[in-house]
Amino acid sequence: MKPHRTGSAAAYATLVAGWLDDGRMALSTVSATSTSGRKASTDDLFDAARAEFIRYGFRRTSMDDIARRAGVSSRTIYRRLGDKDEIVRAVVTREVANFLDMSVAVVGRLAKPEERLVACVALSTSEWLRNDLAQAALVHESEFLLTLIQDDEMFEHLVQAFAMVLAGDDMSLDNAAEAAELILRALATLMTSPSSRLPIGTPEQSRVIAETYFVPILQAARGQRA
Repeated sequence: MKPHRTGSAAAYATLVAGWLDDGRMALSTVSATSTSGRKASTDDLFDAARAEFIRYGFRRTSMDDIARRAGVSSRTIYRRLGDKDEIVRAVVTREVANFLDMSVAVVGRLAKPEERLVACVALSTSEWLRNDLAQAALVHESEFLLTLIQDDEMFEHLVQAFAMVLAGDDMSLDNAAEAAELILRALATLMTSPSSRLPIGTPEQSRVIAETYFVPILQAARGQRA
């Protein structure tokens, strides 16, 4: 069995790397001096924000909380990271980008788009359940989390990346993007509003959901409904 086309996998990897390194997402070498005298990089500041979001939630965390955790002044946080809305979006985007970076390995290993779809859904749900920030947000503010995930720019990045996973010789990128958007919207809802009727709590359960409901969406977009 031939692996997924190298060109598509490479394009996917390039897209993810570009997103991960874009703007505030970069693992910056620029640093600020903390109250302990240690140099705090931009990534250190984002890590501090992430820790506070896990502890208090996105809405309850203040800029002072983040500054205190990082050991720098609030002024430094504003200057380096922007306001709280920008920080929240940046931290969530970094989580998603890191997941996409990790999932690149899945792309080149499987030949059929249906296999890639099922594998990516299983991996997504597994990592979602293991992610401490996602699970804390689910407890504190699940509706707000869904809004963040479906932020227009962030969601478009996800659709593009997922479409590259699904596209192939027999499926255009545009058709793949249509399937990707519908599947991701459904998956985001299942992740943020768990259902006993449609469980995705284990890799096996998420594979069943993908094979039963998402594969037909992919086949319809490709014009090959089973």
